[in-house]
Amino acid sequence: MAEKTGSYKDLIVWQQAMDREVRGSYQQFLRIAQGSLKELETQLLIAERTGIAPNATAAPLLASTESVGKLLRLLIRKLSAD
Repeated sequence: MAEKTGSYKDLIVWQQAMDREVRGSYQQFLRIAQGSLKELETQLLIAERTGIAPNATAAPLLASTESVGKLLRLLIRKLSAD
């Protein structure tokens, strides 16, 4: 089973991005991840509207996309502030 991470600061990828001069590239990658997440959210909403995915299936996935989106925004904001 995967080990739980207490904070984004525990992530090796975050630590390396903070230590190197690739922060801008890392931030761009995170913005691309945000866009991909919004695409997924849109596809889930379409699947729900058309009846392909019942609400019971789509709702928890949409909640996950919202949670991940918040985490991405926080990480981007933190990297931009430093």
